[in-house]
Amino acid sequence: NASVPSSSRTIFALSKDGLMPKWISAIHKKYGTPHRAIFLVGIPIAGILCVGELEVLAETASLLHLVIYGLICGCVLKLRKNRPLWYVPGFKTPGYPILPGIGLLAGFGLIAFMQTTSLILGGAVFLLSALFYIFYAKGKRLADPSPPHIEPSLRQPRILLPVSLPLEKKMPLAILRRFTSLEVLLLGYKEVKEQISPEQYKE
Repeated sequence: NASVPSSSRTIFALSKDGLMPKWISAIHKKYGTPHRAIFLVGIPIAGILCVGELEVLAETASLLHLVIYGLICGCVLKLRKNRPLWYVPGFKTPGYPILPGIGLLAGFGLIAFMQTTSLILGGAVFLLSALFYIFYAKGKRLADPSPPHIEPSLRQPRILLPVSLPLEKKMPLAILRRFTSLEVLLLGYKEVKEQISPEQYKE
């Protein structure tokens, strides 16, 4: 039962992001639920249940969830290592990198203990997903996420560089070229010798 609403929400989110057809993310006017996404998930589940292979259904669903959990742990490792500008997590996994590493290995390692029928069904799902990606979702790109716990005015990446005036040498801005959508603010200042009073400096 839990797989129906959780999986349907995944399809709903992919549709909202443009990675699946938009009609899937329609919301029921009366009940406020993503009814089309629920039907897309519920119909094949009901079909397998009618055949009577409940154990195969549960194991296949577990296989797909293990892959997702393993990939999530892998993403944690990659994001914590690369630290893109938009990556500002509200919660950080403790025990990094050991704990995410164990989750990654365990997620994919448990798949080896599943029965052959479940592996075949799971492989068929991945094959269909790969074909769907190649012929529909490939080339589509999401905008960089905006962390909800940061004020919108502060989400734009910016850096403040103090510059001593007059500028005596070229500024090393080449290191900033790899960052896209980065706003650079320059703050110019002049050094005033301690023995000169503000009145004398103005003159």
